[in-house]
Amino acid sequence: MYQLDNSQDLNDAWSKAKYSMEVFAGMLSEDDKMNIYYMSDYDTDMKADARIQLDGDENKEKNIATIHNTKTDAGYTSFDSVRKAMSDLEQSSADEKWLVILTDGKMQNYQDGNRTNLNSKQIQDYLNQKPEEISVIFLGMGPEAEAIQTDAGKNIFYQEAKTTKDILDAVTEIGLQVFNSNRLEVDKRKQSVSFDVPMKELLVFAQGEGVEIQSITDQDGQTYQPDGDPVEVRYSDVDAPNHPDNKPDTSLQGQMALFTGPFEPGSMTINAENAKTLEVYYKPYVDIAVGLYDDSGREVTGADALEGGNYTLSFGLVNAITGEQIEKTDLLGDISYEAVVNNNGKELSGIYGNNDQIKLEEGDLSIDVTAHYLDYNTAHTQFDYEVMTDKAVTFELVHNPDYSVTTRRIQTEDGTAAAEEPIELQALLDGQKPTAEQWALMELPAIRQVSDSKAKLEDWCIEKTQTPGLYTFYPQLPESGPTGGEYYEPVEYQVDYNQAVGPAAWQGRINETLHLTDSRAFWQVHPWRTLFGVLTGLILLFLLLYRLKKRLPKSLKDQPQVTIADKKNYGKTATEYGQVERHGKWTPIVAETATIHLLPKTMSGVSPMNVKAVKDGILVTNAGAFKDMKIGNKTMEDFIQHKNKGRKKYANDLILSGTETLKLDKEDKTYTFQLNKGQTNKKSGRGGRSSGGRNSKNSSRSSSRSASNRTRLANRSTSSSRASQSRPRSAGRSGTSHNSRRGR
Repeated sequence: MYQLDNSQDLNDAWSKAKYSMEVFAGMLSEDDKMNIYYMSDYDTDMKADARIQLDGDENKEKNIATIHNTKTDAGYTSFDSVRKAMSDLEQSSADEKWLVILTDGKMQNYQDGNRTNLNSKQIQDYLNQKPEEISVIFLGMGPEAEAIQTDAGKNIFYQEAKTTKDILDAVTEIGLQVFNSNRLEVDKRKQSVSFDVPMKELLVFAQGEGVEIQSITDQDGQTYQPDGDPVEVRYSDVDAPNHPDNKPDTSLQGQMALFTGPFEPGSMTINAENAKTLEVYYKPYVDIAVGLYDDSGREVTGADALEGGNYTLSFGLVNAITGEQIEKTDLLGDISYEAVVNNNGKELSGIYGNNDQIKLEEGDLSIDVTAHYLDYNTAHTQFDYEVMTDKAVTFELVHNPDYSVTTRRIQTEDGTAAAEEPIELQALLDGQKPTAEQWALMELPAIRQVSDSKAKLEDWCIEKTQTPGLYTFYPQLPESGPTGGEYYEPVEYQVDYNQAVGPAAWQGRINETLHLTDSRAFWQVHPWRTLFGVLTGLILLFLLLYRLKKRLPKSLKDQPQVTIADKKNYGKTATEYGQVERHGKWTPIVAETATIHLLPKTMSGVSPMNVKAVKDGILVTNAGAFKDMKIGNKTMEDFIQHKNKGRKKYANDLILSGTETLKLDKEDKTYTFQLNKGQTNKKSGRGGRSSGGRNSKNSSRSSSRSASNRTRLANRSTSSSRASQSRPRSAGRSGTSHNSRRGR
C-alpha cells in the first residue's frame, strides 16, 4: 500500500484507502454496522477480531475519527483476515451482509505455516462457497493485485483500480452499492440537482480545502438543514509508523451531510462553499403496489372484494408520500419484481412476476413482493388478503334457560340475573364451526320478537364469546320496568344473520321460543286496578267511620247568644254573641271538638270553653275554669251529680245537652249564656268554622254593639234616654263620636 506503479517514492496508497473507509463510515445509516479488519493483524494471529467496529447509530464524526486516528505498521496481506470476516458475517443476523475486500498485492495463505501466495482461482473457489445471503466486493488496487471474476448470480463483484483516480471512483461505486445509494447528476454551475421521484434521503459529499456544507433549498424557496453538523473526512498524515516518509495525497479533504426527507419531486440547490467537487447520493421514497385482476379484467380494489378463482398479478412502484403511481424514470432504472404467494397456508410453486396468473382458494392469502431497481436497490412489502366464498349459516341452541319477570329484571328460577346466565347459540358455517379467522370476521346477528305480545321487551343484548361461533344473548326489560296491566308469557323470536364478507354472502336464520313466565303479584301487574280498589275501600271506610263519628249537637249555634246585665247601671242589659271554632269536622272516628268563645273576641273576662262531642251531648273538657258558673238554677257540682246519676263513663265530667242556660256572676256584671240561641253562619255549614269574610262582619257587628252599649251604660247617669237611642255606625268611631257629643 506504500509503493504503487513500481515507484521508489513511498506514495501513500493506504491513505487513499483509509480516506475511502472514512467515506464509508460517513455513509452508514443508523441501522448499519461496519467492522474493519486490518490484514496485517493476521500475520501472527489467524483469529484476531476486527480492529475497528462501527455502529451507524453512533455519531458520524466519532466513527470517522475512530478510523482517522487508528495507526498500524504496514505488513503482509493475510487471507486469514478474509476468512475471519466471512465467519463473523455468517453469525450476524443482519438483513443485508456485505464483505468488501481492499488489497494492493498478493494475498498469503498462512494456514499451512508458510506464506504461500493465493492465486485468483483459489480466491474465486473460496468465495464461491460462501453463504448465499453474503455479498462480496473485491477491489484490487494497483497492478500487483490479484483479479477475480464478477458473478452477479452469486453476488460476487470485482472492481479494478490501477491509479489514484480509479481507486476513488471505485470506492464511490462500492459505497453506492453497499449502502443502496445512488448518485444524482449535479449541475456544477448552479450547484443543484433535480429528481422526478420522491426522495427519502439526500447525502451531500463535497470535497475541497476549507469546504463547508450549509443547507439545501427546494424550488419553492424552503430551506432544509442537515440532520446534524456535517462530518469531516481527511487524509492521514502518518498511517504506518514503520513508513514515516510516506507522501499522503493532501487533496483528500471533504465534508458529508445527510438530509432526511421525505422530499417531493423537484429540484434542490446545494448551499456549499469552497466545493471543488460535489456529489449527491439519494435513496428513493417508493412503495410497491399490487394489483389483482379477475378473468373479466376487472381490478380487485380491496381485500374485501376477493373471492376464489383465477387472477392476474400486477406490480408497480408508487410515491410513498402520495400513493400515486410512478412512471418510468431513469432515477429508478429498470425495475423487476419477484413475488412469493402463500394461499391458505400453502406456498404456491414458483416465483411470480408482473402479469403472471395465480389460482386462489378460500383462506388466507399473502403476497410477498420484492422490487429490484438501479442494480443494487430493492423495495419490499407484503400484502395480506382473505379469500372468501358464500356460506350457509345455521344455528344450534346450546343453553336455553327458563326466565321469569320480576318487578325490576328478568332472571332465572333460582334468582340469577339473565345477564349472568344468558342463552347460548352456536353458529355453524356450512355445517362446521368457524375457524378463529372466520370468527374474527363474523358480526352479530339480528334478533327480533316474532309473536305479538302487549307485554313489551327491550332490545336483546347479544355478544360474541371467545369460543369461535358461540353467541350469548338475553332479553331485557324496558328502562321504565315491566309492562303494567299485562302478564309476560313465552314468546317466539327470530335470529337472522346476513353479512357480506367481501364479495361473498353469509346468511342464515332460526326461529326459537323464549321460555318466559311472570312472577309478579296481581297488584304489581295491575297497579291501577289495585289502587282504584284500595281507594274505593278507603272511601267507603271513611264514609263508614264518618257516620260513626260523634258530632256536636245541631242546636249549638255558631254564634251563641250572651246577655250581659250591668249591675252598676241599674241592671241594664245588652245582648252580644260569642263564636264557636269547630275542630276535626272531617276526621273520621275522632269526636268533633270545638272552642266556644262565650264572649265576643273583643271582650275579656270569661275563658273560652273547650268542648268535645260525646254520645249524650257536649263534654266540657276545661270545666274547672267554670266552677263558679250556674247551670239553670243549679251549681255546677249539683248539676254534675244530677245529670250524671247512674253514669259509669264521664261520671264526674260536665256534660251539657246544649239547651241549658249558663249563668256567671262577676262583681259588676252578670252573664247569661244560651248555646242553642244566637246566629248560624250559613256559608260555613253546620258545625263548620266561619269563613273569614263572615266572621269579620259579625265580629265588627258585635264589637260595634258592645262599644255602643258601653257608651249607653257609661252615660246613663248624666244624660237622658237619647244616649240609648243613639245608633253607632262602627265600633270605634260610633262610641267616640257619641262620647264627644255627650261631653258637650
